[in-house]
Amino acid sequence: MLRANRSFITYVYVNISKLRANQSFITYVNVIKLRAARSFITYVYVNISKLRANQSFITYVNVIKLRAARSFITYVNVNISKLQAAQSFRSRCTLVSEQNKSSSGGIFTYRQDSFYHPPGISWNLLHQVTILVFNMNFLLESLHVLVMSLYCFLEAFVKIFLPVGKKSIAGETVLITGAGSGIGRILAHQFATMDVTLVLWDINLDGVTETARVAKEKGARSVHHYQADCSDRAEVYRLAEKVKQEVGDVTILINNAGIVHGKKFMDTPDLLVEKTLHVNAMAHFWTYKAFLPSMVKKNHGHLVCIASSAGLIGVNGLADYCASKFAAVGFAESMALELIATGSDGIKTTIVCPYFVNTGMFDGCSTKWPRFLPILEPEYAAKRITNAILTDQTYLFMPRSINFLIFLKSFMPFKEVVILGMYFGAFNFMDAFKGRQKKAD
Repeated sequence: MLRANRSFITYVYVNISKLRANQSFITYVNVIKLRAARSFITYVYVNISKLRANQSFITYVNVIKLRAARSFITYVNVNISKLQAAQSFRSRCTLVSEQNKSSSGGIFTYRQDSFYHPPGISWNLLHQVTILVFNMNFLLESLHVLVMSLYCFLEAFVKIFLPVGKKSIAGETVLITGAGSGIGRILAHQFATMDVTLVLWDINLDGVTETARVAKEKGARSVHHYQADCSDRAEVYRLAEKVKQEVGDVTILINNAGIVHGKKFMDTPDLLVEKTLHVNAMAHFWTYKAFLPSMVKKNHGHLVCIASSAGLIGVNGLADYCASKFAAVGFAESMALELIATGSDGIKTTIVCPYFVNTGMFDGCSTKWPRFLPILEPEYAAKRITNAILTDQTYLFMPRSINFLIFLKSFMPFKEVVILGMYFGAFNFMDAFKGRQKKAD
């Protein structure tokens, strides 16, 4: 019995051990299942979060697209409205024009459809295509301007340190107004050594005759001189035709003739004001009209405007003179741009703005700071002008301090300009003015 009991006890113990092992296994399996379930739940939660994030992003993108679409539609509608307004205005103008033509018995009639556009293409589509092309070209054009601007600045910087080659003007025909004295006479003598044909104009017949005589001695190819009143438009045109017949086409035109009276504006007679404007400014119009067509035809020539620093900065006591020189500078600049715009880039322009030149024209005038604003010697001024022409220099300001004064004027308040004017003596330049005995050149 004892052995039987032991066997039974052993059997029970073994079974209990198996039962515990089964319970441990079941517990292990349940733990694994629980962990797997937790991992699955976590995975599902993460994916749900991602899904929500994706949905939010898609919603955000769709909102942006919707806003962009709305903005584009609004932009198109605005441009369509503008185009419709322009068409309505054009139609009204055309209707009024037809009515006026009909009532006046005119022979010309206009129709709304006279403005050509390709068949089958609406104005709205053309307008939108134009806008699209403009937007595409904007970046390219901006880059082109940036590159060209950098090149121009670099070129100007290099020219400061390196000598610029001079063009040959041998065989050219050079016309100089106001050649009877001063800078005009010196320019004529300098050009006489360059194998050119000289045409000299001046109201002073004795003076221009003397200039022509010396120019011949200096070796000019040929010299032709005429007495000319540049303030008289009819005389300018008459002499221009005479020059074309006797000499030929002028290829270098130097508008140098000028006068100054040196009176306060209210003390200046009207006739003298008109005379100043006609000689210093209007004469440039007439000479351009007379000689420019042949230059344009050949796309070759050079236009020179001898103006003044008084054409850049106003001076006390020189109201009429400053007005005429401002006009001369503005006219020369505008014509230079007009020639470029019309493709006549072979015609060069040089605009000269010197300070007082010691030619007798401004006798009696003084400068407060001669080192900063010196009165120029005519030989020096003429040499600089000749060099500017031979190097196709567009602007020539003498002395160089004029550039600094123009820069200050461009941004300083007017009161500060007045203070600097007093400091530099601009209010007293003309106090002791005498001028030439003969006021007309």
